[in-house]
Amino acid sequence: MRPIHRSRCRGCAHPHLAAGAALLAALAFAGTAAAQGRDWQPKKQGHRLGAQLEVWPVEGGTTVTGELVGQIAVLDELMIDFSLPSAYGSYDFFGPTIDAFILGNPAAGLHWGDKVTDALALWAGGKITFPILIDPDAEPGFVAGVASRNRAFFDMDRFALERLTVRPQFGLEAHFARWFYFRTDVAAPIFIPVADNVDRDAQTAVAIEHGNEFEGRSNIGLGAGGRLQFLIMATDTDFGDDDRFQAAIEPYFVFEPHGEDGFFARVGTLIALDAPLGFGLDRGNLATFRVTLGGKW
Repeated sequence: MRPIHRSRCRGCAHPHLAAGAALLAALAFAGTAAAQGRDWQPKKQGHRLGAQLEVWPVEGGTTVTGELVGQIAVLDELMIDFSLPSAYGSYDFFGPTIDAFILGNPAAGLHWGDKVTDALALWAGGKITFPILIDPDAEPGFVAGVASRNRAFFDMDRFALERLTVRPQFGLEAHFARWFYFRTDVAAPIFIPVADNVDRDAQTAVAIEHGNEFEGRSNIGLGAGGRLQFLIMATDTDFGDDDRFQAAIEPYFVFEPHGEDGFFARVGTLIALDAPLGFGLDRGNLATFRVTLGGKW
């Protein structure tokens, strides 16, 4: 099982994603007057440190990933990003049990982020994921391949084998009508092979990741939301079949006080909507339980 896969696009409507994001952004602008006077800090500004735990149980196996993620503001509008992933998998699909713990590929980068109006913030930057998963044994390699799928192919670079990944990315966050938030993000990870073994796949691969979140939070910070995300393999590679598209949805609960320092939490389940990983509520398909706990200051 390869750590990077493509997915089949069956009449998907991804050409309309940009129009939908533009419409939602326009709605956010319309709420500027309601947001004026409220002190809020966009997620892509300030100091944030968190731990993420993700569990993907399927018949015959379980994949658990953990990740330390951080964002440190070196200037008011310039942040350093870093992440340190790991994974554990236990499977008995094929008779003998596969059981292994691995450290994933660490990543570091920078991004700029700032409010452009009282209700809208923009951010842009990039990260580099450094390959430490070089020629692993069979069991760690299998765990890496499964773990790279547990976000519906998003962030595959965390567990990509023998790949240096360059990730340009940008997005926006809007706060409107006092309790509501809209966020959109786009990334184009470039997977560059670094292995010397000529028998391995040696093509550079490019993916497009696009996510949208709509969230409502009460005055005390309790709320709920939903994330709709799409991944498109933009290059012709040898990493899988002809399926280049994967969609997923994540309903979630959140606690994060508006514009205040302190503790935050998010709990949700990422559910694949189409092949090859979905429908996620069917047996054996992708439904990953996700928890994030952290603090901001």
